[in-house]
Amino acid sequence: MSQVNDYYEPFDRALPLVYEGGFPRTILSLYRIGAEAGDALSQYALGSLYLHGNKEMGIKVNTKMAIAYFRKAARTQCRAMFDMGVAYAAGNGVKKNQRTAFAWFSKAAANGSIHAKLEVARRKIFGEGTSRNIKQGRKLERSASAQLAAFNACLNKPEPGA
Repeated sequence: MSQVNDYYEPFDRALPLVYEGGFPRTILSLYRIGAEAGDALSQYALGSLYLHGNKEMGIKVNTKMAIAYFRKAARTQCRAMFDMGVAYAAGNGVKKNQRTAFAWFSKAAANGSIHAKLEVARRKIFGEGTSRNIKQGRKLERSASAQLAAFNACLNKPEPGA
């Protein structure tokens, strides 16, 4: 009979180690195991590590590897979709392409990323990577801004009983 802990994915096992600030090689190993198994959170974590580098884990900045992991994670993770949009917008690790950037931002927005919604709104307003549509852009901007305000209000609200 399996224990409950046997059901945690490698990313879930690594998370407490990240918060505790210890065992960087173990964290990296867990991310790699998870990524190879197809876990999108582990793929995203590795992509972030390769994008920024991490001396403790012995990872040097490698935008090609970052993009490869983000692309895999972007099948289900809106953060990875957003980061793919950023990469295409800036030409970081991929050929700069504003239409492709807009497509990635749109996908991330459709999957719940508030910041992607704001980026899609901005791009619609200015016609960057898409046809200009100020009315649609402003409407989306108002909606996303309201969501962001609610999010920020929640963070600034004291816990009950605190």
